Amino acid sequence: MSKSARGSQEKHGKNVKQKAGLNRAVLDSSPFELRRQLQYKLTWRGGLLVAVPSQNTSRRCPACGTVSAENRKTQEKFTCVQCGFTANALACSQSSAEGRPSCQAPTEGIRAYA
Repeated sequence: MSKSARGSQEKHGKNVKQKAGLNRAVLDSSPFELRRQLQYKLTWRGGLLVAVPSQNTSRRCPACGTVSAENRKTQEKFTCVQCGFTANALACSQSSAEGRPSCQAPTEGIRAYA
């Protein structure tokens, strides 16, 4: 992800300065520091941080717990092959300026309860 955009002598890279800035920002960010700060703030306010391993979270059924690659045949739709639970796999909101739902994949890995 932080590979240089300079290219080679024969074929020069494009947007080298922009890519260098992005690389610097990515390498300066620290997922561990984010988790540490979350832990500190939640403990301070009486909350609980539960770290969830991200492995198979998009394939595990929240109803019965079955893990199967067949549960998530498309990125938008989740259907459990064991119990038949169906849900939209994208988090949508109506807050966009155009009035259309704005969708994104849900974040996985860290759950915070306060």
